[in-house]
Amino acid sequence: MEAPHLFDGIDVDWEYPTPEHAEDFLALLAEFRRQMDAHRPGLTLSIATGASQKNIDAVDWKRAANFLDQVGVMTYDYQGPWSHTTGFVAPLRSANPHDETVSSTIAAYLAAGVPPRKLLLGLPFYAYQWHGVSAGATNGLNQHGDAVRGNLNQSTATALLAASTAAQLHRDPVSQAPWIYDGDNFLTFEDSTSLREKSRYASEQKLGGVMIWELSGDTADAQLLRALAPEKSHLNR
Repeated sequence: MEAPHLFDGIDVDWEYPTPEHAEDFLALLAEFRRQMDAHRPGLTLSIATGASQKNIDAVDWKRAANFLDQVGVMTYDYQGPWSHTTGFVAPLRSANPHDETVSSTIAAYLAAGVPPRKLLLGLPFYAYQWHGVSAGATNGLNQHGDAVRGNLNQSTATALLAASTAAQLHRDPVSQAPWIYDGDNFLTFEDSTSLREKSRYASEQKLGGVMIWELSGDTADAQLLRALAPEKSHLNR
């Protein structure tokens, strides 16, 4: 059985090139580009790349962009269960100019020479949770806690809010990032409000679109995916 043009390109997920292997990484992209163009011009060469400044500093992105059609930036995991301190999985902005955020990461890739039309902003459809979290003065934000392991997503947020009258939804006014805190559990996740804010940001920056990790984390009625539709984002799944 054959399907014309079923193959439309290659996505490279090298996590992550170090300075010692940066030339190998660029050579790999160049060879993919050469052979793909020889096979059929117009095939898409894309990558998934890290959000950390060290991932950006390791590679000559201006050179890399010459070979690539899409640079999918994994703008998430700024905080997670590897830490004993609660925080946001993917804050768009921060009141602290020294914090790494989605917007600072995108700005760094732009400064490194990647054209905005080739950048895809990564959106997490998963959540991270800590328990044993004290309220502090911030309703559980930036407090000590123990990570909860497992596949946590939008359904986790819905269940946590329904489980106790103590569970409250909070929102950071700078990043529009939501979190839930019930006096013990802290959950960082995305919701319709935070996703729309990121979609607007991607549009304002004239980015190529967004990418999602991953669709199974959405609700059955695609609440998160639908939140992006009004902004007419180019969704890369």
